[in-house]
Order: sequence, then structure tokens, then C-alpha cells
Amino acid sequence: MAATDEFTVFILNPAGLPDPALAVAGCRAGAVGVLNAETGMAPTAMKAALGRLAATRKPFGLKWSGLEPPAMEEAGSADQPDWLILDAGRNAHLLAELESYRAGGGRILLELSAWRDDFASLAARIDGWWVKGHESGGAVGEESTFVLLQRLLARTELPVYARGGIGLHTAAACRVGGAAGVVLDNQVLLLRESPLAAALRPWLQGLDGTETALAGREETGCYARVLERPGFAPVDALRRRLRDDETAGPAETLDALAGWEEPLARDVLPLGQEVAFAAPWVERHGTVAGVLRALRRALRDDPVQARRDAALAEDAPLARAHGTRFPVVQGAMTRVSDRAEFAEAVGGAGALPMIALALLKGERSRELLEETRRRLDGRPWGVGILGFVPAALREEQLAAIRAVRPPFAYIAGGRPEQARQLEADGIHTYLHVPTPTLLRLFLEQGARRFIFEGRECGGHIGPLSSLVLWESMLDALLAYGREAPDGLAGIAILFAGGIHDARSAAMVATLAAPLTRLGARIGLLMGTAYILTEEAVRCGAIRAGFQQVALSCAATATLTTGPGHASRCAITPFVAAFHETRRHLQAQGESARAVRDRLDDLTLGRLRLATKGLLRSEPGGELRLTAPEEQLAQGMYMIGQVAALHDRPLTLAELHRNVTADALAWLDRWQPAAARQVPGAGPADIAIVGIGLWLPGATDGRAYWTNLVNGVDCLREI
Repeated sequence: MAATDEFTVFILNPAGLPDPALAVAGCRAGAVGVLNAETGMAPTAMKAALGRLAATRKPFGLKWSGLEPPAMEEAGSADQPDWLILDAGRNAHLLAELESYRAGGGRILLELSAWRDDFASLAARIDGWWVKGHESGGAVGEESTFVLLQRLLARTELPVYARGGIGLHTAAACRVGGAAGVVLDNQVLLLRESPLAAALRPWLQGLDGTETALAGREETGCYARVLERPGFAPVDALRRRLRDDETAGPAETLDALAGWEEPLARDVLPLGQEVAFAAPWVERHGTVAGVLRALRRALRDDPVQARRDAALAEDAPLARAHGTRFPVVQGAMTRVSDRAEFAEAVGGAGALPMIALALLKGERSRELLEETRRRLDGRPWGVGILGFVPAALREEQLAAIRAVRPPFAYIAGGRPEQARQLEADGIHTYLHVPTPTLLRLFLEQGARRFIFEGRECGGHIGPLSSLVLWESMLDALLAYGREAPDGLAGIAILFAGGIHDARSAAMVATLAAPLTRLGARIGLLMGTAYILTEEAVRCGAIRAGFQQVALSCAATATLTTGPGHASRCAITPFVAAFHETRRHLQAQGESARAVRDRLDDLTLGRLRLATKGLLRSEPGGELRLTAPEEQLAQGMYMIGQVAALHDRPLTLAELHRNVTADALAWLDRWQPAAARQVPGAGPADIAIVGIGLWLPGATDGRAYWTNLVNGVDCLREI
């Protein structure tokens, strides 16, 4: 992988909007403006809009999802789009009819939100892929942009462009990862050129991305992501239509309801989590050109800074702070990270192992912690606890922790005062932080160690996908660092969610470069990647059957018991049983609370069955070892999205090398194109629009040059 200077930024006009002002501004500022006609547009309006784009005399595009080819000018015409973007699932049949367009120099891209094996046969007839992640607005699938991009880059030699959750620094990360470009759409809705800015400003101020909601059936993995705010009645209508009509697809249903004028009464706003960037961008950058200047600075500077800081290298600042070889932490996974032998293996391989107490009682917690302390024999290790367990159980676990005093801890769903209690006992404590709003609050309350975990992870998941979460957290930390006397020198951050190899780790190092430049220490926290190691099976953390399910899964599913209670797992027979139980309860008219309680009961013990093969024959009964067939049929295999990117186990040594030394080597290979720029000599916010002069014998530049060429002596006494 060698770096190139080619990186395309697409500015995607709002879907169905005939005014192409944003796309036109993109063209004029050096991006590719794209008219978005995927939800339908009158032919005369589309022709006029394409004419305005063509008038810029810059490359432009058309996004189309109609069943018939779009009406376009003849090949070679100035009004013909340079790029045509089609939906892979709905429009692949049009490729044969568009051969003449492509032969005439037009480029065809296919957008997809989920990979299907039959898509591979289309590669010879297209020029690249748009990957549209789960966090995007409109019709989406289950996988995030971060994971879907990695999946495509490993499968194709064609250019891949990323759409969904893209910010300034995550764009630089995507470039380092191998993307040929990125798509900006919801992020630019409030910029000065936007014809929707005035109408949308009241709804888009102060968002963090969690205000976007999914409509659709979880069992299909296909959704429509839309903005949901108090009083948005059309969103309820969308949900009802998708719930009541099992034949209704999210994309087609949304096409009929999407609009931009009356979100309270008529229109559904198809907005993604990246809408959180809209208000900050207009405040900081103002225009499309301003955004593109800032993005180009990040593309230029972040990879160089990441390589200079080498924050994920062996003996990097966070590794030294932890007393480990690598700045890597093994996530505390319920029913997995409960074996001291596995913690010993992880520690011996150079990372920081974490024991998960989950719902263990005080006595058993202390036994496990003491065994781990003996096995680690002075090497660093830690404990992971849940901040939302019943108060009595939490006190039992805290008593066990204080008695054994592991050097490190982290709290999922915790609060700064809980961390302070452990810090007072000499236990360095990280806090899971799911949103930038909470991060700002935690910083005010004195917290300095954080975990930013995207919803790509396995088990219980948060609201924001990794790219959106990380960019938002970065913005919040940079704002804090600008005010703090020592910058970010006291901050430690663990990134989690979708990280597992050299590419993903290099991307994290790149997007985090503005933080490491200000002194923050960063590292990686991984869970699923450890489940894929040989040592996880050998040390009894999981049974071989669990790992085989993880390695053979092509995709993961989200199981939601109630609002804010979602888990990610492999698609096994239990997933179908879960959905069938929910449908049955809802058909009986059970309340939402009753449905949630019943589904919570259904999941009890299923993870232990999947990881260890142990099942209680009856409540309170003895545990028994099940046969592999029963384990597979009834177990709940909590796993992250990256499992679908692997098909063989690896060792702990391989894993740690991949995300440290190999990630650094990945950045090294990227450097030549970036390093050609002299530091600090990049584009400036200055435009030279003309030059004038008045000199002896010359009142303009042409006369001065003529005098020079002709050797005219114009010197005289003053």
C-alpha cells in the first residue's frame, strides 16, 4: 500500500432537493458535487440542476436509484455527469444499459450498505464502490462505515469511497486505511450555501448524533435512519408502515415519506449521526470551501503527526504509564475474561489484561482477583466492573477489589465519583463514555481516563458508531485542551470498537493525531480480537465451539430488549428464537415493559452457555456441560463486527504485533506522499486575486515586463 495524492471528496446534495447549491459549492471548491435524485426528482428540475453543475466546468455527479436509466445528455456533452452513483441492490440491472455512458468516459460507482457475494461479479462493469455505513441517513444496513470500509478494501482492487460518520480527522483515517475518498452530506446542511440552513437550523443545533433513530425490523438487518425529535409525527408514521407491512422495504418506504420542509407534519428527515457535525462546522468553517480547506489540512497533517508520535508503538507513552510492553488493553468481557490463566497469557504477551467481574458475588470476585494477582506475579493487570449493578452487589465487588488492589480498573456505565473512590485506593480507573455530552461533564468533574467504544463492539453496545463517536470526542477534548494549562498531558484514552489489525490501528492513530500532538496518551482496547486467539481456547476463556462460530460468522445481529438495551451477537439459532418471542409477545398486546422483562429473562445464562458450554437445567439448579449441538442451538454468542472479517485464529503475539509494529509500518508506507509537504507549508486561508504596480516607465505589469525584455533603462533621479 503506497500513498497517492488522489483523494476524492464528494459533496452530496440533500436527497430529492432540486436546488444544487451545496453540490455547486463543492465543485467550485475542488470537490465533486453530486446531485442526489435517489428519492425522485421531476425531469425538468433535474435537467436544470445538472445544467447548473455543468456550468461550473468542474467534475460533477448524479446519484440515481430509479428502475430506468436516468435521462442524460449524449456522451461527451458538457452537461453529462462525470460520475453516476447507483444503488447496488436496486440498480445493478442498469449496468448493461449504461455501457455506452462508461465507454464515453463516465464513471459508475455502486453504493452498498451490506456486502453480498454476488456483488463481486459486478466489479468488471463499474469503477468503484461507495460504502454507506450504519450511521448514515436513509436506508442502511447493520455494519458501520469503519467495518464496511475494511471489508471492501480487503475484497476489491477498485477504489472505495466512505459515506457515513465522516469528519475532518476520520477522513484522514479513511485515507490512511486505503479509501479513495469520502462523502460529505448531512455534515454540510447548515453551511452558508445550504438552501436548507434556515429551515433546519432549529432542529440541528446542539445534536450529538444520538437523536437519529432507526426504523425497520431488526431481524432483517435493514433500516431507515432518520432524525427523531419531539413532535416529529411523520417518523411515527414511517415506523407504523414498516411494522405493519412486512413486504415494505426501508428504502422504498422512506422514498415516499422523505422531505425537507415540514418535519412536524409531513416530511421524514433522512439524517445520519454525522449531522452532529453540522452546527460546529458552520461556526468554525462557514462555507463548503472552508470545510474543504480544513479537511485538506487534516489529510496532510494527521498521518505525518501520527507517525511522528508513534503512539501505538512498543513502549509508547501509554504503555509506559501502564507498565506494559504495548499500549493495548484486553477488554473485560463477561463470561470470557473470568480466567486468571488467560489474563496471565495476555500479560505475558505484553498487553494489560482485565478480569470481568460482571455479576459475580463478593466472595467469588475476591477468589478470582487473588488468583489473578498470584498468576500475574507483579505484572500489571486490572478489573472491569459494571457501574449499574445493584448497589449491594457493587459494594461487595468494591470490597473485593480494595482487598486485592489490582493496579487498574475500568467501569462500564460508571460515574466520575465511582472512579474517584478507586483512584483514592491507588487503582487507576478508566470510565466508559458513550457520548461527547457526558465526556464534557466528566472532564468538569475531574475524570482523566476514558474509553471511547463504538457500537461495532460485541455484547452491550452504545448509541454511536466509532467514527462519529471518536470525531465528536476529539472535538470535545481539543476544546478542553485549548483551555487547560498543560494541554492534554494528563489525559489517557482507550479507543475501542472495530479495531483488530494493522489497518484499523493505523486509522485510529491517524484520527487521534491532534490529541497526541497536545500530549494525550492513547491506546487500544479490544475484545473480539482476543476471542479469535488460540490462547483464548487453550486457557479456557471460551470453548472451541464459540471461537468457531465467531470465525465462521459472515455478519452480526443486534438484539434489543428495550430502549438503550441492545447487544451484538453472531447470527445463530438463538437470534431467530429471540425475534420470534418478541413478535409473539407484541402480537399478544403485551406492554413494552413486559416485553423487555420477558426478553431479558430469555437471555439469562445464554452467554455462559455459548462461551463455556454450561447450562442450568432449572433456575437455581446445578450447572451441566452441554453437547456442542445444544450449545450452538441455545447459546447467545456475543461478538463484535470484526469477527466477520476473520476466518482463522491467531496468536496473542500476532495480534499485538498487528496493532502495534505492523500499524506503524502501515503508516510508514503511507508517508511518502504526505511527507513531500514541508511542515507548515500547506494551503493557507489567503487568496491572491490580482496584482498591480506603478514603477518608473511602467504603469502596469505588461509595460514593466516589456521594458525588461527590451532593455529599457527607466532609472532616473528623484
